[in-house]
Amino acid sequence: MLTLITATLNAGRYIEQALQSVPKNPPSAIHHIVVDGGSRDETLRICQKFPAIETIVVPGCTIYEAWNIGIERARGDYIMFLNADDELAEGAIETVAACFAVHPEAGIVAGRALMIERDAPAARPRLLITAPSGRLDVEQLALGVPAINAMAFRRSVFERHGNFETDYRVAGDRAFLLRLAMESPATVVASTEAVLYRYYSHSGSLTLKRGLEQRLRIARDHVSLANRLLAEQPPGQTARLLRYWRRREAAVAALRCTAAGRPLAALRFAGQMF
Repeated sequence: MLTLITATLNAGRYIEQALQSVPKNPPSAIHHIVVDGGSRDETLRICQKFPAIETIVVPGCTIYEAWNIGIERARGDYIMFLNADDELAEGAIETVAACFAVHPEAGIVAGRALMIERDAPAARPRLLITAPSGRLDVEQLALGVPAINAMAFRRSVFERHGNFETDYRVAGDRAFLLRLAMESPATVVASTEAVLYRYYSHSGSLTLKRGLEQRLRIARDHVSLANRLLAEQPPGQTARLLRYWRRREAAVAALRCTAAGRPLAALRFAGQMF
């Protein structure tokens, strides 16, 4: 069985499309948990239309707190995450089950994702490859798009390595994957060329559509994460990469603040570059 975890908050605009993408009939065995942070729109009413879904309401919980609640309640041997404004790709659940069956040593199945622009449906989707080297790679996870939703995890990965860190607003998934990538022995990854997930970019996206405040929030999380990982004194190449990542994030944020007429914020970010 696979447990699918969805965090929601006022997601009524898109959530029915997300829920409709989840297979309803055998042979797919799915335990779907929705953890809602206190929606005031029609989100919970829409979820009630899908009686197989286990819905938990925890007012005020963040996305990573919601994911952790789902992990603790999971009944499946495998875990995936479905955002309330995205979709599972057709055949994703069967592909994940087949990959784990062929690779019993693997803790993660890493597939591919499509990033689709809702406001420009005719535009060609961007293809994201979660583990292009067949493993969790620090450079790709720091400088690229982690695309954690196109991955499936054995529940034992969380039992062994812990859950998501909840002090990050938008980088908890990146922090978790970087932690796995830097630990030894490495978690075994089984890669598949199949598309497992479809991301949809739109004006309300948490990370895909970035206004100034959202970009600064991301930069703060990334600089904090880089500092935390550097404090663990990683080996030379990894340390150099993390320092470059920290400089890049701080520099971009400083430039954005300067352009927006926020010199004090620009100075604070500039001070994080070194």
